Amino acid sequence: GTLAQLEGLADTVGDAYLRVFLKERFRAGLGDEVREILPNAVKVIIETPDAPLGATKKRRIGTAATPRELFAEYLSERNSEDERMLQLFDSLYEESHATDAT
Repeated sequence: GTLAQLEGLADTVGDAYLRVFLKERFRAGLGDEVREILPNAVKVIIETPDAPLGATKKRRIGTAATPRELFAEYLSERNSEDERMLQLFDSLYEESHATDAT
């Protein structure tokens, strides 16, 4: 369910270890938010709401795109646009390429 629904169930699960299926738009830190509500959530699976029909943009063959643009497109196709995710991607991408150069 949603985070609000999880909050309503928090008192009913006791000490059970949980696999949580969450219906929310993906964003950075969402798994941590779930674990604040349900500390014994060992696996959090995020089922993003479907993107509106026609929202997926098809890239033309031969069109060059940066890795960031491709990742942003991936997030958009999954209705999971979050600037913090792009910032995290940038940081990880920079870090991985910095270690390649050394």
